[in-house]
Amino acid sequence: MQNFILGVFASIIAGLCIPGIRGQIIYYLQYLYQKISGNVIDLTDTWEASFEEVDKNKETLSSLEKIKVKHKAKYFFGEGEIGGTYPRKFKYNGTVFQDLVSGYYEKEGTLPGSLEGRGVFLLQVNSSRQKMSGYCSWFDRDSQRVENSSYEWHRL
Repeated sequence: MQNFILGVFASIIAGLCIPGIRGQIIYYLQYLYQKISGNVIDLTDTWEASFEEVDKNKETLSSLEKIKVKHKAKYFFGEGEIGGTYPRKFKYNGTVFQDLVSGYYEKEGTLPGSLEGRGVFLLQVNSSRQKMSGYCSWFDRDSQRVENSSYEWHRL
């Protein structure tokens, strides 16, 4: 334990002396704190998410997407893909606070300034950490309005 504490202090001092690595050291100290605290939710894995959306013909479709997530400290990021009739790929970014996961996603190829292909979500992680439930919301090109759906993620 004494070596561990000495290592942490040495890292802090090095970070103060070498500004170029300060951000990395803070990031790893946050990560280390989460691991030590014991109440850590690690989202790193492949997830399957489900939601409903209305298509061009005004029919409700159930959609499934596979999302590969990497989680470091309080931040996560990932890539997802929806197959089927309207295949799409998305990038995900977000934060974790206790058992709440909030973030946003953007469809690959979305033009800067475009409303299409962007959305937000808020999920709560269940006690087994195998499922997250909540809602997502996005601007829908077909309906020309903001849509939302329940949003369920299951660890694969």
